[in-house]
Amino acid sequence: MKHYVTFFILILTFLSACKKPPGPGGNSQISGHVDIIDHVSERAEITHVTLVTGDDLKDDEYILLNTPAGKPNYYVWFSNSGGGDPNFSDRIAIPVDFSGGQDASAIARNVENALKDEASESFNVTRDGDILIIVNIDEGEVTDGSNGSTPIDIDVKVQGKNSQVFSARDAANVEVYLVYGDDAIYSKDFTTDPSGNYLFTGLTKGDYTIFVYTKDTIENITKPIETTVEIAKNESNVTANNLLVID
Repeated sequence: MKHYVTFFILILTFLSACKKPPGPGGNSQISGHVDIIDHVSERAEITHVTLVTGDDLKDDEYILLNTPAGKPNYYVWFSNSGGGDPNFSDRIAIPVDFSGGQDASAIARNVENALKDEASESFNVTRDGDILIIVNIDEGEVTDGSNGSTPIDIDVKVQGKNSQVFSARDAANVEVYLVYGDDAIYSKDFTTDPSGNYLFTGLTKGDYTIFVYTKDTIENITKPIETTVEIAKNESNVTANNLLVID
């Protein structure tokens, strides 16, 4: 009886030693599909305003500055006599005093100070000589500013954008990675075909992890997204869950 037990233990030990871990050398395969969604992140509008001398301005002239929908819009009007306000009822007035002898940098400084006093919740304003760099605090699409009745130059350097998400489509030419069992790093990779499909062949029984890299639109980083698959028996064709990439 003792010999039979010993023989049985030897057989189990042999079979356990012959069991292959997850990985190559088998006759099974894993297939899957990757979709991709194009995502456009919000961004704030940036406008450069190049001022002119006091001799180039008139008492009732103005420029228009805008913010995204639902936020207040402004008009900056220039005064050297205390009059001439165009009185736009749908905008917030920002008066700027000037005199005919002032140079463009001095006018720019006056406008900078007025915007910081009256519109700090809407714009971040810095100055480089006679040029104001005006950055909208709120991200999103904005109607471009206007020089109104003045010779002041207004140049939109960065167009404000709303966040946009487009419909999912097949993810062609995306790298897909396969991890064997509990391995710390991937062992195989596959570039998806034009239809977003991938295929890993020659695998043994076991557990596998499949991952791709996607954009994290909250933290603005790239990170992996994964799915797990089990090959339970030889000669299996296992289909993994779809993976979705944000670009």
